[in-house]
Amino acid sequence: MAIFFYEEFLTDLRTEGDSKFARRVLSKILDSTCKFPSSTTDHRYHGIDDAWIRYVSMGGAAIRVIYIQKGADIFLYRAGPHSVEDHLSPPLLGATLIPIIPFSAGSSVTSSASSPASRAAVLDGQLLQNYQPTYIRMALLSRRFIKHDAITLISPYLSEELFSIFSPFGKVLHDLKEEGTKLTLITRPPQSLEGLAFFSMLEKDGISILFHSRVHAKLYLFEETADNVRPAKRVALIGSANLTVMGLAIGADSNEVKMPNEELAYELPEHQFEHALDFACYLSLAATDIPKERVRLIRRK
Repeated sequence: MAIFFYEEFLTDLRTEGDSKFARRVLSKILDSTCKFPSSTTDHRYHGIDDAWIRYVSMGGAAIRVIYIQKGADIFLYRAGPHSVEDHLSPPLLGATLIPIIPFSAGSSVTSSASSPASRAAVLDGQLLQNYQPTYIRMALLSRRFIKHDAITLISPYLSEELFSIFSPFGKVLHDLKEEGTKLTLITRPPQSLEGLAFFSMLEKDGISILFHSRVHAKLYLFEETADNVRPAKRVALIGSANLTVMGLAIGADSNEVKMPNEELAYELPEHQFEHALDFACYLSLAATDIPKERVRLIRRK
């Protein structure tokens, strides 16, 4: 059995209810081995071929999940209260699918890759690309549903609007920080006091800020928290995509960028994570912080 998220399902988990909504839904539909157990109470959702409804909770505020079953494969499509069923259209042909298994930031696939052979070809790789409808941004946004001890983001260039609480990426960072994740951002120093004010705001929000004037690497490190379901895992993405609107192919208004940069990234094998972490530590030791950059900018005036 293979299990996949549709992007609509991820959006529902991120936007519906409180910050615990996603965890409550996932804990009810996936067992301790991350499988999708059968249920005798599931019933058909009419209007979409092979679609079913599973209740996560009952009562006046009952939460349900709408999924599509093709053979043994499960495609999780929508989640929410009763209204999520109203006038629901089928998924778009070629819509992006994100595999739940293996647990990794790894490659997503599209709904056109429905044969076992084509799925295996995609899932066995560790490359992420933006030149197909499979965006690197999903590797970052999907981290919201995994508890982390620490996340380190290294990017020489940033789009400030991505860090807004109203953007999908900013909301992910906010929720992870609220859950106790230690967030560190390493980037190039700003060239004005006005630019420094943006980083001061991020630091006040609980993100550790470090500057390195010659950093050019784009490296994203995720140190997960062990729980009763799965052991801790450490994921490192390295590649060409900056934390920018064009790099992540998403706008601050949650709309996809129609002509994103042609990016490529690679998920390092887990045994190589220490090498990536060593590089992040090296940058940290050679970096400056906000007070030092403020003094530099004032003296330059």
